Amino acid sequence: MEVSSTEVQNKFGCYLKLAQFEEIIITKNGKKAAVIKGYTETEKDLSIMADHAEVYDWRSERCPMRIF
Repeated sequence: MEVSSTEVQNKFGCYLKLAQFEEIIITKNGKKAAVIKGYTETEKDLSIMADHAEVYDWRSERCPMRIF
């Protein structure tokens, strides 16, 4: 998906969630400038997490699909 930098600035949270499923290509003045893509932690990364770290479930928040 390609979106303008202004659009990403205005709705960054929604695009951050969407990046878990597909790459978001950000354009500036019609030219490709950056990519947002999802990140998944490996087992090795999880071993350095704090014992009492709070789990964040990004699926629980709502993002209106009408913006896409």
